[in-house]
Amino acid sequence: MAGVAQFAAAQDAKPSTITVAVSSAAISVGASVTITGVVSGLDDGVPVALVPVNASTIDPNGNFVSIGNATTGTDGAYSFNWTPPVEGSYNITATFPWTQAYSGSSATTLLDVGAATTTSASLSPSPSATNYAEKPSNQEGIRFEAYGVVVAMLVVIAVAVALLLRLGRRKHGRAEPQVIKQNEGSLV
Repeated sequence: MAGVAQFAAAQDAKPSTITVAVSSAAISVGASVTITGVVSGLDDGVPVALVPVNASTIDPNGNFVSIGNATTGTDGAYSFNWTPPVEGSYNITATFPWTQAYSGSSATTLLDVGAATTTSASLSPSPSATNYAEKPSNQEGIRFEAYGVVVAMLVVIAVAVALLLRLGRRKHGRAEPQVIKQNEGSLV
């Protein structure tokens, strides 16, 4: 988010404009942000070189915080690196006070600072490892399906062999049923 504003021109000074932006609109406590912008002439857009810029804010607890002072380069650009002290929303204001050639200007941008993120160890496959939980690419899918077919065939063969062995034991392990004939009606 960036802001642009200007102060009323001094009597003989040209009006100026300043921009301000943050490298990330939302960060975690403990992380730093880069605040950048450009000071230029409002009428002609010419960079205002080698002039002071200061940045400040009011923290979420209501305390004034001076972020720092910088000097623009020959291109009119300035930059600050800053680490916000507490979480909350900050309206960061960059101010170019004034010179005899240019009147002052000011701009504001918003920065949201959230709770610090925690890092935890997690097991994740290396980029070269195949993750079968994800949809495989065409080549990996074919290879995965081929392995599945081979495993299924081995299971079918193992079951068939087990059944044949079991049937073979029954057939050869028991005696054939014997038929016992009784003599019919023999009297002695």
